[in-house]
Amino acid sequence: MIVGLLTLGIFLLVIGALLVLISNITNKSDESKEERQGKGNFEGGVVILIGPLPIVLGKNPKIVKELLLFAGVFFILVLVVYLVFGWLSI
Repeated sequence: MIVGLLTLGIFLLVIGALLVLISNITNKSDESKEERQGKGNFEGGVVILIGPLPIVLGKNPKIVKELLLFAGVFFILVLVVYLVFGWLSI
């Protein structure tokens, strides 16, 4: 059982890395010369989850609110999965 979960975890990590790589390659071809030189308008943010506490960093208040909502939904999803699979292991 543990070997299967380990294999699944490694598989998901590889798929995630490939998706990031493909996304990066396709975005580079769509960028204009201005954006590649750093003159484009960038608005973004990041969520760092340390246990149940989200640390949200963002440039725009609207983006920060969206990231907080995402972190809350993700936390509830993880909690539900933990509770469901926790009861199954007993």
